[in-house]
Amino acid sequence: MATRITVTLTGALGLDDADLLLTELEEETGLDWRAEDRSDVRHLGGVDHILLDALLSGTVELSLHAALDKAREIVRDWQERRLDPPDASVEAEQVEESGPAREPGAAESPDASIPALED
Repeated sequence: MATRITVTLTGALGLDDADLLLTELEEETGLDWRAEDRSDVRHLGGVDHILLDALLSGTVELSLHAALDKAREIVRDWQERRLDPPDASVEAEQVEESGPAREPGAAESPDASIPALED
C-alpha cells in the first residue's frame, strides 16, 4: 500500500498561485508533487479548483505524518501570504502501490485516522 497526500485549493486562484505552492511543497517536503486542474470555470486571474498530489510508497507511519504535517504547514503559510486566500484542505488516503489514476470528479475517501486541514 501507498499513501497519497492531496492538497485541494478551491476559490479564485491567480495564474501562478498553484505553481508557486507546488514548487514550495516539492522543495520543502522532498516529494514529487503533481497538479491537476479541476476547474469548471476559468476566471480572468486564473482557475477555481486545483488538486496537488504526492504519492508516498512504502513509508512508515512516522514519515507519513511528518510529510503530512509539513504539507499542512506549507499550505497554512502560503495562505497567510495572500490577501484573499482560497479555501484549502490537506488530506491523506491509502491507495494501491501502483497509484491508480483518479477519474475526474471521482469521490475520494481520505484515511479516517489522518485528520484533514480545513480552513
